[in-house]
Amino acid sequence: SRHSVREMAEAVALATKSKLVSWPADDLVRTHGAYGEALLNDLCVSSTKARRELGWVPRHTSFVAEAPDLWRDWQAARAAPVR
Repeated sequence: SRHSVREMAEAVALATKSKLVSWPADDLVRTHGAYGEALLNDLCVSSTKARRELGWVPRHTSFVAEAPDLWRDWQAARAAPVR
């Protein structure tokens, strides 16, 4: 799937019942440095080569669509006792 950082942040906020807060780009970079710059990138990646050469098949197809389920699974795993 191809989603922007904002779309992923919106999905996380919705799944975690949190408030999404947008920052001006200059503030983001000033506060978070290189990490802030990375969040501002508009890069697209593809799994085509891994699929073609390695026969890889992803288990998940869309982080944005699956965020609520992934959040619930993660919370359940954190709550499970360690054996």
